[in-house]
Amino acid sequence: KMLHGECVSIGCVWEAELAVRMGHLEAAHVPVIRRCFEQYGLPVLAPEGLTLEKLMEKMAVDKKNQGKTIRCTVITSIGSSIDHPLPVPRELMESVLTEMLKASASG
Repeated sequence: KMLHGECVSIGCVWEAELAVRMGHLEAAHVPVIRRCFEQYGLPVLAPEGLTLEKLMEKMAVDKKNQGKTIRCTVITSIGSSIDHPLPVPRELMESVLTEMLKASASG
């Protein structure tokens, strides 16, 4: 079981990666964001045993969603974001989450 803040830490790092893939954030910002959370002793990788299916189930009930459309806060630089959550294609979300799970498994 993880604390809410730990989940937020992991989510922020991987939402940054998502923002890069969506064309809203420069890739050079991702390692800076990752290091910031790491310096506070917060996790940046998913816990062992977490699956894509479980993550997608959890994301399906997020308050930012509209119907079955996953929507995320998208950052444009460190400390700045688009004012409203944007829809994210399921395939893109699954791709980023799969990358996160692979990075978590390799440590």
